[in-house]
Amino acid sequence: LGAGSLYRTPIAGGPVVPVVTGMTAVEDPQYSPDGREIAFAGGPDWDIWVVGAEGGTPLRLTHGPDIEEVPIWSPDGLHLAFRRSTGGGKDAWTLSRRWVGGPWSGPRQLTTTGCDYEAWAPDGSGLLCARPQSDTLTLVSLDGTVRRRWVLAGIGLRAPGPLAFSEDGRVLYVRAQGPAAFGIWAWPWP
Repeated sequence: LGAGSLYRTPIAGGPVVPVVTGMTAVEDPQYSPDGREIAFAGGPDWDIWVVGAEGGTPLRLTHGPDIEEVPIWSPDGLHLAFRRSTGGGKDAWTLSRRWVGGPWSGPRQLTTTGCDYEAWAPDGSGLLCARPQSDTLTLVSLDGTVRRRWVLAGIGLRAPGPLAFSEDGRVLYVRAQGPAAFGIWAWPWP
């Protein structure tokens, strides 16, 4: 099982089934909300790819010269957010389609001020970005408009990191540094 392969196996045990093999690298695999597709980062140029969950030929969605990583599906499966790393920093980009299984649009940049960590708002209305250097969380809509910004320093937190929502979408979890140490902080959403 090499770095350029992706396999699946039943949780209860059973055979290991290849999904993607023979690529230079396969990282950050994410099942689509309906479980029919898997998005991942990798290949020779670190692009974003999608493949059927049962396997097949992966579809390359980006062709950038920069590192593209951490694809995240929107709740409706119509958008993929990802982080593009350039020499100047990391920003959020998206790929979109009109229907599940439809053709993908080209990549579109959502942020220009940085987005190190990303999570979709539970209702799919935008992408939540964290930037440890700025101590803020920013909710950005699909057209790139900043819908809301939270300054964590005002509540005694700094250096926000990975983000996650509870399964029911009512609680936001953020890794951040508090008064004494790093921890996981939670508060109601929105």
